Amino acid sequence: MKRRARGGRDRADRASRTAGATRGEWVLGRRPAPFIIEKPAPYRPELRVLLDTGTDRMIALEPGEPVGSALEFALWAAGKVRPGTRLRVDEQEVAEALRQRLGGEVEVREAPTPEVDWALEAFAEYAGEAEGGPVREPEWADGAAPDAKAGFYDAAARFERAAPWEKAGDGQVLAVDVPEMGWTGACVSLLGQAEETFGLLVLRSLADYVQFVRVGDAFAEGPRRPPGPGVPLFSINFDRPRDLPGGKKLAKEARAHGFVPGPRGRVPYILKFGADSVPTPASTDDYRLATAFLVAVYRFVERHPDLFVGPPQQQIEERSVVLTPGGGLEVVVTQYLRMPKATLRAWAVGQGDFQPVLSVQNRGRVPLLSFVNVVEAYVLNALRREHEIPLRKGRAVLRLLNRLFPGGEAHPLADRDLLTEGREVFVEHLGALVSVPRCSVNLAWS
Repeated sequence: MKRRARGGRDRADRASRTAGATRGEWVLGRRPAPFIIEKPAPYRPELRVLLDTGTDRMIALEPGEPVGSALEFALWAAGKVRPGTRLRVDEQEVAEALRQRLGGEVEVREAPTPEVDWALEAFAEYAGEAEGGPVREPEWADGAAPDAKAGFYDAAARFERAAPWEKAGDGQVLAVDVPEMGWTGACVSLLGQAEETFGLLVLRSLADYVQFVRVGDAFAEGPRRPPGPGVPLFSINFDRPRDLPGGKKLAKEARAHGFVPGPRGRVPYILKFGADSVPTPASTDDYRLATAFLVAVYRFVERHPDLFVGPPQQQIEERSVVLTPGGGLEVVVTQYLRMPKATLRAWAVGQGDFQPVLSVQNRGRVPLLSFVNVVEAYVLNALRREHEIPLRKGRAVLRLLNRLFPGGEAHPLADRDLLTEGREVFVEHLGALVSVPRCSVNLAWS
């Protein structure tokens, strides 16, 4: 036990030096807890941490409401900080609130707080919840209705036999509506073309999908572990039982509802996470929803394979009713960008004197829209339709982004958040908001 605590101290000391820590400084931060509170409904609290780096002492470690307000967190900390203390905080809003609350009694500076991460890792290890520690196997059995499960497993078997991932990749997202279940504009990505993960990933909107992708990119680029995607996730997965914790139980559950694995031995299951990465058991309606997604998507891909090998030639919208226990569900499937096909095609490959806006990739000699292209077109279309920003500003926006972020960002519209005020467009650069110059309105779109 002592060795583990000392290892945590050594790592915290190294982290402090790399962060430019001041000896005797106190450190304040909050992170998602490495545990879940199960009742009354599962949720992941945040842990509030206050450390004294001079004595390597934990001043306070308390749970709080997930994603609490910056002001409430600052008030919590203000009651624990002694006058004359130097305090380092990693959130600008919290730092400003503390300065207003404490005045000149405490020196507050904004900088990274890696010590908080190290302290929580040590806490997680001590609690037996860290990676490599004991992992509770999922039960895989839930309280959903047996007929809804049987319908799901039947649809999953047909989906796997159809293998729609052989025709469409995960970058070619579809829009799926299931109005009766409260889903409209869902963003569905087919998984399997890379021969690693198989199934469907479903998010509530394309904006949620972009957030999901960006969190993954941030995790790859930075040392701080992200709290989770920040958006709800719903996925239908196909894996071999031996590759899953509690896989034998999953296989037994599937067989009990009539599922017979295919040649690859994969078994389907549903994963459902809240925005705070807390898993929740699948309900009867979740199995009905998953059945509708599986059937509608594989039918759409089978009937319209040409949509996935080049730029769109036409707008396809397919309506169908998927029979499930409890009643049929109407499902609408289309390409995600609900915009005129002529506009999207012109943006992708050009038209006459109009030069293409999107940098599409090629499969052989056929231009192919990637997921990033879909996001770019989504952003441009939103600027035009929702914010009433003239199209002639589009290239000006792109030129500004390319000047601000040269090299390494081939798709700045997808990689960067844009802000609007009226008909003005802004992007954050080096901590400041940069406006597309007003004179750029006079630049030609083409």
